[in-house]
Amino acid sequence: MFAARGLATLVMLATTALGIPCYKHARDPTGKNCVDLNKFGQFASDWCADNFNTSSGDWQMYPDGEGNTGSIGKLGQFNDSASCKAAAQESIDTCKAGGWDGAVWSADGVNLNLNFCAWVDPSA
Repeated sequence: MFAARGLATLVMLATTALGIPCYKHARDPTGKNCVDLNKFGQFASDWCADNFNTSSGDWQMYPDGEGNTGSIGKLGQFNDSASCKAAAQESIDTCKAGGWDGAVWSADGVNLNLNFCAWVDPSA
């Protein structure tokens, strides 16, 4: 299934175990420019502690210090930070196998988006 998000086109494939859609960027199918997912998991946990109950405007970039950039953001509000942290970690754990570039977790009126890799044009 193909989906458009901004200027980038994503190739999205749903994982079967948990129903969390993992995706690759059609503009960077090589999986380059991706952050370390263990470090990104800690960043996501810290981000959830600060942003679990904001409804929007909380998109944040994660530069890993090695030239790679991930990002996290959501629409909707989690009931508590633990729920946000669990959703983020579940998404990372589900999508880290296979070299996915990101994940979308959706439930209970919340859409959490995690990008493990920069949104770049590999030909640039």
